[in-house]
Amino acid sequence: MKELDDESEMVQESYHIDVEDLKAHREIDKAYRKLEKDFFEVDEVMQDRTEAFSIVLEKLEAMKAEISAVEASAGEFKNKMKALRKDELTAKETLQKLKKKLFESRRLVRKSNLPGVPRSFVDILEDAEDHLSEVSRRLDKKPLDMSSVQQALDETVTKIENAYDQTKKMVDTAVLAEELIQYGNRYRSDYKDIDQELTRAEEYFRNYDYEAAVETAVQAIERKEPKILKQMGVYADRS
Repeated sequence: MKELDDESEMVQESYHIDVEDLKAHREIDKAYRKLEKDFFEVDEVMQDRTEAFSIVLEKLEAMKAEISAVEASAGEFKNKMKALRKDELTAKETLQKLKKKLFESRRLVRKSNLPGVPRSFVDILEDAEDHLSEVSRRLDKKPLDMSSVQQALDETVTKIENAYDQTKKMVDTAVLAEELIQYGNRYRSDYKDIDQELTRAEEYFRNYDYEAAVETAVQAIERKEPKILKQMGVYADRS
């Protein structure tokens, strides 16, 4: 029991322990004290032979059942304490993976050589960065509240995944816009309306509105090639 008390005290210095778990530990301690008291009483009765052996045997059987129950409760408590350490390590590993994924998002943007990114995208990255910082802050706090850490981590996973998905979507859309504008150049000298539309698409592109650039370029080229997107093998879900 002393080993369990020492472990519990050490864990409480490092982790925030749930109220129910603390209550369970007190119940284990209380049950152990009672067993200790019962043992000395039975031992005294056996030495003095003041009770029939059948009664003593009945008490011993009851104590045996109580010991099994206490050992099971103590084992469950120890497993929960070990789980806290495991959860902390898992959270730290997940945090590192999320940092790498956010770094990869920034790398994709740099590698794409875009003229710039919209403010809305910057906000998404900054929000994801803030969530990473919040998880780090909670992991550094002592005693460590793993419930709070896990909540922040779950939110951060969603933010980082969204940031990565938005990055890929933006880069892919920008690449498509550029390809469409280049493709449409073949019609510019002969068709003034297409030239004007493509000029608008270029303006959108320079202002980092890549979706608008794609839409405008498509509208221009579709004047001559109604199925241009299908021909290029993109936006298969568009009607």
